[in-house]
Amino acid sequence: MNTAAAPSAAQDAAAPPPAARRRTRWLLGSAVLLLAAGLGGLAGVRWVLGTEGGLRWLLAQVPGVSAIGVQGSVLSGNLRVQQLRINWGPAAAAAEPAPDAPPQAELTLHDLAAEGLRWRWRPADAAPGTWLAVELQSLHARQATLRSGPQAAAQPLVLPQSLALPLRLQVAQVTLDELRIDELAPATALALQGLRALRGATLTADLDQAARDYINHPRAVQVTGKGLVLSSIYKWYRKDFGDSDADILSHLAAFAAPPLRAVLDRRPAITGYAYDWDLNARA
Repeated sequence: MNTAAAPSAAQDAAAPPPAARRRTRWLLGSAVLLLAAGLGGLAGVRWVLGTEGGLRWLLAQVPGVSAIGVQGSVLSGNLRVQQLRINWGPAAAAAEPAPDAPPQAELTLHDLAAEGLRWRWRPADAAPGTWLAVELQSLHARQATLRSGPQAAAQPLVLPQSLALPLRLQVAQVTLDELRIDELAPATALALQGLRALRGATLTADLDQAARDYINHPRAVQVTGKGLVLSSIYKWYRKDFGDSDADILSHLAAFAAPPLRAVLDRRPAITGYAYDWDLNARA
């Protein structure tokens, strides 16, 4: 005969829900790190930031994140993770999701490598309110698999109160061999250059600079003896730039450097459009 007593209602009420336990774990981990710094425990901080064991511990404290095969450290400048899994949604914070719980949104990165990591605390050249500047020379993953999870009921879009972030992020090059999203056909050989996080305080200036960088590159505008060959983006999304060729030329002129501006002032004809489909493969 099983004489084990069933949990009382008081015990059930006292036990925190899994999500609360997960949040408590994160808060306690953060408190330990802050306490070590506050007490002058430089050895503990150095262990967290300067060793593989410290990096594994740090990742384990982040809700919804799990990592396998972690190599490197924050201070070494180079990191490698065999598999990094990020979950979000109601069950992501649960220590033990229910067996019948619906699948949650999940991103899995395989063979993730970050090189040339540099970070600065409260950088003097950053916008006010920036606590940390993180710079990466390259970020690469062999495969990224995104599972979107169950479709939530339609809700009105709620805009964030501010785009301001305490972090400035810049990545010189991001490359991904294969991207899989749910049941869609995989995309291959993806690349981004000059990735940076936008801040609310400098959003307009950042977007203007991105426009200048693109428009003054041959990928956007090529000057020929007959006129201009523009990126096919200006053909596919023509309405975003105006209703006529003159409107597109005015848009280009607003961000053109002096050499290109001199050409645009002559109001040349747009003679064609082109797009380099091998761009990602070369990057």
